[in-house]
Amino acid sequence: QPLAAGMVWQRTPGVPRLRGLIDPRVALLGALFLNILSVSLVVPSLPGKYRDLGLRGWRFGTVGAVYSACQIVGGMLLGMASDRFLGRRGLLLVSFAGASTSYALVAVAESLPALVASRVVIGLTQQCNTAVHAMMSELTA
Repeated sequence: QPLAAGMVWQRTPGVPRLRGLIDPRVALLGALFLNILSVSLVVPSLPGKYRDLGLRGWRFGTVGAVYSACQIVGGMLLGMASDRFLGRRGLLLVSFAGASTSYALVAVAESLPALVASRVVIGLTQQCNTAVHAMMSELTA
């Protein structure tokens, strides 16, 4: 079938995409850079916020464990959703939406439950690296 002007075939047959000005690999690396930059700006401020709210000792480790448990659960759930109906681009968008929600919650949080909730949100949705690696391998294969 002929394609409309400006359209090219992706690696997946039958799925046309617009020809862009930026190479998709560069866009993915930019998305990965933004993700790493946002993490490196927010995460170092968390211990101070936790201390200001009275979190000390083993409770500090418990909050980290909650985040890690949510990463495991979120990875499985978002992986399944990505395979079934989100797709990799949708997974990337959900990841960025969850990260921005979590970081906004960190900025306005005045209580320990709000900070823990922000770590739960980011743990469940932060799959940006996974999505970028999968998309990059698809583009370079």
